[in-house]
Amino acid sequence: MQFHTRTGVPVLALFATALFAGAAGAASWLESPEAPESPYAMQWTVGTGPLTDIQGVIISTADRDAYCIEITDRLAFTAALPCAGMDNYDLWLFRTDGIGVAHNDGCSGGNVLLTGANVFANGKYALVISDNEHTARSAGSLPIWLQPVMSGERAPDGPGAAGAFVDWEYVPELFGGAASYQINLTGCVPCEAAVAGEQSAWGELKSSYR
Repeated sequence: MQFHTRTGVPVLALFATALFAGAAGAASWLESPEAPESPYAMQWTVGTGPLTDIQGVIISTADRDAYCIEITDRLAFTAALPCAGMDNYDLWLFRTDGIGVAHNDGCSGGNVLLTGANVFANGKYALVISDNEHTARSAGSLPIWLQPVMSGERAPDGPGAAGAFVDWEYVPELFGGAASYQINLTGCVPCEAAVAGEQSAWGELKSSYR
């Protein structure tokens, strides 16, 4: 098998994507290189068929990983982070214009879980995993979600709920969680379809359309 590489695209990402594209109509995404933290410049997932999971590494409490996913069936959508060893992590879902959709900072039924309950249209979204000492903020440093609350999945409920994401408020803490993670997914596909031959953006970071 011959792999065509493009400048700045890791061979690991190319190899992984080629495997995923041929894996019986399903895709699994491996973080490569380090995913960015913003819903405006996220790592695009690439593959063919349903996106079944995203695997990556949180390297410190200051690390947030953002991925582009495309929800194709909002009623069936789930993003589930197993709680075993991962109860110190949160999941966030944003529109690509930075408007918050859903957030979960609590473990229930074995997972930190996001569903399609607050997703009102199919399309591309930013899925973010973070340590649980973070707050997503809109203009004026207003929290998009109230923090800290251990109450499960929530639509934006903070004073900055109507605004688009601007930055993260970070509270340093001792990093004690498991580094590697796997987010299991249903109801979505990769943001970019894999095709035979050279890919335009395997593993590359793309800016969203603000």
